[in-house]
Parts: sequence; C-alpha cells; structure tokens
Amino acid sequence: MATQKSKNVHTRWVTVTVAILMLTFLLWVTGNIDVLISEDTLGIVFSVFIIYTLTQAARIQYKNVKREQLNNDANKKILSRLNNSSNYAKTLGEFISNERICAMKDASIKILFARLLRYIQRNPSQPLSQGNMETCEALIEEDFNYRVAEELAQAENLTKYGMLGTFMGLVWGFASVNWGALTADTALSIVGGVVGGVQVALVTSIIGLVSSIILLNQHKNLRASHTHNFMKIIDSIQEMGRVLCYENTYATLAKEMGWVKTKDEVTRHET
Repeated sequence: MATQKSKNVHTRWVTVTVAILMLTFLLWVTGNIDVLISEDTLGIVFSVFIIYTLTQAARIQYKNVKREQLNNDANKKILSRLNNSSNYAKTLGEFISNERICAMKDASIKILFARLLRYIQRNPSQPLSQGNMETCEALIEEDFNYRVAEELAQAENLTKYGMLGTFMGLVWGFASVNWGALTADTALSIVGGVVGGVQVALVTSIIGLVSSIILLNQHKNLRASHTHNFMKIIDSIQEMGRVLCYENTYATLAKEMGWVKTKDEVTRHET
C-alpha cells in the first residue's frame, strides 16, 4: 500500500512538472513569457496554490478523522466481545483465525490479529514471544503515524507558504516603486503601491498561519483519540500475551483451534 501510494504521488508530480515546462516553453516560443512572470499571474498562481494546499490538507484530515472514528468503533466492538466472553482463550483464537473479523479492513485490532496469525503460522508448535507482542504494538502505532504524516506535512507547508507569500508581497510592493521618479507629488501613489504589497504579505501570512493552527489543533485531538484507543489495545495485548506466550495455555488453544496438526492428521495427510 505504501509503495503504491508513493508511486501515485511520484507520477502526479512528474505530470505537473512536465505540464509546467510545456507551458513555459510554449509562452517562450510565442514571445509571451512576460505573461508568466507578471505580478498578476504570480499572484493568481500563488493564491490557487494556497487554496489547493488548504483543500488537500482539509480533505486528508477529514478522511483521517472519519477513519479514526470507525477504527475506534471497530476496536471497541471487538474488545468488548473478547473481554466479556466466558472463554477468553477460545474467543481470542476464533478472532485470530477469522480474517473477516470486522468490516473495516485497516482497523488497528484487525492489524493486530492478522500479525498474530502470521506469527502463529510461521511456527504453530511454539508459543509467541514477548517480542512478538511488542512488535504488534509498534506496528499499530506506525500505521497511525504513516496515515497522519501527509496531514502534518500539509500543515507545515501552509506555514511555509504563508511566509513565502509575505516576502513575495514585500518584493512586489517595493519593486513597483520608481525611485527615480520619487517627488512630493508622486510620494502618495508610491506609498499606496508599497502598502498594496504589504497587504498581500499580511493576508498570505494570516491565511497560512490560521490554516496551519486549525489543522494542527485538529491533529492534536486526533492524536489524543488515538492514544486513548491505543492504550486499550496495549492492555488487551498484554492480556493476550498471557494466553499466547505461555506454553501450556498456547498448546491447549493451538490444539483446539487446529493450528497444530496431531500425529493422526499428519499421517492421513501423508497417505
């Protein structure tokens, strides 16, 4: 999934870069390259870029928030059934063996059970180690960090773009001044041009900073929700370890779930 996503992002940026180069070449051939670097064009392009970045960031964050809500519901449902079961070990074994444990395929609890099943299939005759359980904890945390990485990157980019807009506005303001023609009569209009550039600088900074603050605050809420849910999963992993990491309890469960074949089953299979 990560590889496919990186390929899609790479393809997208290559396409955008090629399109910009082709447009630049076309304007240069037709002698209209000044249009590309005019103040109005740069201002429009920069504004569109800021809006696009903000839209993308909001879309990604909304998707992560909805996913975390569904994730919490799925985890709560599964852990409740597991903890309220009269036979904890058997119910745990059924969840591990059942690949269709919940509707949401990327829920943290399903990632946990899928990893446990993989460990068991590698060596079904031996109980799991404490290191296996700790790896499961790390995988769940890594999955969350991977999902919100782009969201954080977009929030940081908005701050950077806001600062970039500040400098661009200041440059535009002072570049519009014809210092050689500065007189008492033209001073007011020159000051107006500088103020216009400063206004652009302030507006872009405000948009970038405010957008970044909103996204980062929402991310803190998302992180708090994940941490609360993650602590419950860690507690459940420790409880699962009492079944899966000890030889006697694991051997009983493995035999009951059919993870380990008996001698008669092996003989029939070979025959």
